[in-house]
Amino acid sequence: MTIKVSRITAYLALLGAPSVCRADVGDLGGIAGFAAAVFGIGWLLCCVVLFFRLRRLRLTWRIAISALTLISPGLIVCAAIAMWAVFGQRGDASSDLTQTPVTLAGAIFPAGSRIEYEQTGTGHWTRKPVQAQSDLPVKLGPLQIVELALDEGAENQVKVTLAQDQVIDGWPCGAQFKLWTTLDLASQSPRLLYCWLGSRRALGAVSWPPGANVSRQTGDWSLYWQSQAADAHAPGAREHVFGFPVQMMMATYSPTLDLKEWSGTAHGEDLHVGAYTFFGADFTDISWSPDGAIRIKGSGKNDETGGAIDCLTLRGKVAQPCGKEDANVAAAASTPRSAPVVH
Repeated sequence: MTIKVSRITAYLALLGAPSVCRADVGDLGGIAGFAAAVFGIGWLLCCVVLFFRLRRLRLTWRIAISALTLISPGLIVCAAIAMWAVFGQRGDASSDLTQTPVTLAGAIFPAGSRIEYEQTGTGHWTRKPVQAQSDLPVKLGPLQIVELALDEGAENQVKVTLAQDQVIDGWPCGAQFKLWTTLDLASQSPRLLYCWLGSRRALGAVSWPPGANVSRQTGDWSLYWQSQAADAHAPGAREHVFGFPVQMMMATYSPTLDLKEWSGTAHGEDLHVGAYTFFGADFTDISWSPDGAIRIKGSGKNDETGGAIDCLTLRGKVAQPCGKEDANVAAAASTPRSAPVVH
């Protein structure tokens, strides 16, 4: 008996040898195949040993018990798959077309809408709707939407797709490209948190083109725009702000839409500021401060002397190198003011 088992063991080892030779240490598929081959050979060997250990039983019982033991791993896997199919697990996602209206975050989606669900407990029947999409406009307060999704981890916040361009909190939010608009539903009317502009919005000296995004940041409004044109000279590739053509800009506004800070970047075209030129081959950063000064940083030169310059401050029509202008401001601040003359 020992000789037979040894021969069987050697034969099974030889069967697994090609798999071992083909296993590639750097290939996860090869490693997984090698591990499966080792397990299969080991399990088959155990079943063979079990068959011979049951020699006191009738042959039919020995075959039945050994065969059942051999296929038991597959039975366990099939049982686990069946359990998952019946019960699922927490966090599983599913979707279907609803046969009845579904209410999500106050919006009523009609029958035929596609609803995304998330399982909240044991069993598919514990699922809850987390996203809905309709072919027809759905009302959410004063807004018309076609899609809504709960914002995970943010209470009272939802992401929606607008049915058409709509003004929210004074901002012309766009519906193009089905981009998400984020809303806060804590108050009676939805409050805008984030959207993409669907049309131009002029605020003082800055005009924000369609495609700029606007977001509410702790009361203030933040705006950002970047040109998507591959050609820097193509129409719409630049916006002129404070007299400078920029391809990217960002700004912060107060709740009353007073400009608090602005910055932009220009590239591809030389900038001429007074007696100075900043080279278009490099990126030039431009920033505005509430005192009306505009600071320009980049690679440039003095047109009169040819000297290099990397920073310039512009006040009105007067342009000075940053170091000299800062020194003048500091000197003016340190100069004591004379007392008023009393007659």
